[in-house]
Amino acid sequence: MVCGVSLRSRKLEQSWERLTRIRAELDDLRNELVELARMDAEAYDALVSASREARSKDDEHSTRKLEAALLVATDTPSRTVAKCISVLRKAQEVAELGSRSARSDVEVAVFLGEAGAKGAGANVMINLESDKDPRRAETMKARTESQLRSAAELAKKALETLRPG
Repeated sequence: MVCGVSLRSRKLEQSWERLTRIRAELDDLRNELVELARMDAEAYDALVSASREARSKDDEHSTRKLEAALLVATDTPSRTVAKCISVLRKAQEVAELGSRSARSDVEVAVFLGEAGAKGAGANVMINLESDKDPRRAETMKARTESQLRSAAELAKKALETLRPG
């Protein structure tokens, strides 16, 4: 929205090309995040189903099915964290270039981007508790923690750009 408002401002004409590119990238990110939300819901359903089956059958096939479902249920929110970080990077660019009159909308994008990263990160962490591969779990935990620190730093920087002083 801020890109659209800014693209109508003659004062920001020197930034129109960049804002047009950012707007297209944000549209792509929105579509990817909607798809990841759908995939995450499916991953959760598959994990619940595999978990029930593993408890009732307690065989090797059910255990492998549960482990595979757990990997998908961990990977999908991990990908969501990365996309939310991309949103935060774009929000920073819009904060620098966009119309000051629409800065509250950039703030909303920052808040949502950071909340999305935190929420997806929480899903990764909870699923890692059930991961049977400690090396993979520790690697993914460290990566997720690093990503969440990056998300917080990006959000802080964007908000400082919007609210100098």
